[in-house]
Amino acid sequence: MRDIFNDKLVQIHHIGSTAAPYLKAKPIIDIMPVVKNIKKS
Repeated sequence: MRDIFNDKLVQIHHIGSTAAPYLKAKPIIDIMPVVKNIKKS
């Protein structure tokens, strides 16, 4: 993901049920990238 966003990436958050303790895992990991500017330049 860092290769895609380069210097625009601020943080990456792990969200969803796979991030919550004691919940069963699922086959998809939800991530939310935070970027400096969402508009494509």
